[in-house]
Amino acid sequence: MPKQIPGLDQLKDIHLPHGVSIWPLAPVYYGIILICIFAIGLIIFFVLRHRQAAKVPKAALKTLADIQNRFADDNNFHHATKSLSILLKRVCLAKYDRHKVASLEGRAWLKFLDDTGKMNDFSAGDGQLLVEAAYNPEAKTSNHRLFAICEKWIKRNKA
Repeated sequence: MPKQIPGLDQLKDIHLPHGVSIWPLAPVYYGIILICIFAIGLIIFFVLRHRQAAKVPKAALKTLADIQNRFADDNNFHHATKSLSILLKRVCLAKYDRHKVASLEGRAWLKFLDDTGKMNDFSAGDGQLLVEAAYNPEAKTSNHRLFAICEKWIKRNKA
């Protein structure tokens, strides 16, 4: 039998410390988590906004086709130009700053359409009828040209 060392029976067993816990986190990690949540929120916001913006031109082109079909049926040019102007105003309100667009009328409205469409068909071409037809029910032109100008403007304002 081995010789007993005095006091050996009074020794306690070795206890290892508990593993490092994940909670509570250091303050830096809370900051990182908040930044990640904010970044994910921004990404979701911009993706949804882009998807919504992509729907506007598609719906506008469908409405333009409806206006064109209605014009082919009733041949009311005054009503068609009024509907086209309303359609373009709605697209602008959806895409551009409401305070800038809502009050535009007359030549300023046509210039805005030309500037945003990178064209001059509204101020110097058949697009003038959007303003003139509102006051002159007798105004006529190549109606297909006016529809083509509006379609061209909508397609250029997709993005």
